[in-house]
Amino acid sequence: MSKEYMIKEIGRLGLGYISKLTNIYTDENGKTKLETELCGIEDGLEIYLWADDFSHRWTIASFDLNKKENCFELHEVGDRMCNPDIDWVAFGELVVLGHDMLMSVEENLD
Repeated sequence: MSKEYMIKEIGRLGLGYISKLTNIYTDENGKTKLETELCGIEDGLEIYLWADDFSHRWTIASFDLNKKENCFELHEVGDRMCNPDIDWVAFGELVVLGHDMLMSVEENLD
């Protein structure tokens, strides 16, 4: 499996580029399929958590652009940061890395 979205993973946590859903369809076998598109860094970044068996992942927080302030802000998705499986040391490292990467994008915003 390709991990083009991944910037860094620590255990079950990861920092990556945001993937946007572009299409939902049913294949010839009746299975629902999703098509996604990888976004650029200017669209922000996400922090995700893998399932125990690494079969799937979900976004727990994202760096979203505050257009009024021309800066990225970290936002929790729902209450997903209440998950007891989160390694907070790893989470902090990913937040710092994401912030550092997005600072160069902020410097080019008008």
